[in-house]
Amino acid sequence: MQLLNVSQVDLFLLQPKNGLIGFANFILGEGIAVNGVGIYQRLHHPGIRLVYPVRKLSNGKQITIIHPIKSNVGSHLEGEVERELLRIQKSCRGYNAGSYFEQY
Repeated sequence: MQLLNVSQVDLFLLQPKNGLIGFANFILGEGIAVNGVGIYQRLHHPGIRLVYPVRKLSNGKQITIIHPIKSNVGSHLEGEVERELLRIQKSCRGYNAGSYFEQY
């Protein structure tokens, strides 16, 4: 199975808090915009995990808006976001780039 192309990966980095280091927006294929994906540090090994947006209903139930249904697709998306994080890290050498980059 060929994976969808991921382009225009935009990251919004935050001061890390409870593992959350920022949010990602990206384009899947030729026209599906995915916005507001949380970027978290993995707890027990290096790397990141992505947390996809949910909508909270008036009864308190949460429903997913978008998420990968196959693990290889999720891994592919994590890899693309992490590649952009590393590109930012290289461009920030000499600056205080935040604690996320200290693990690399």
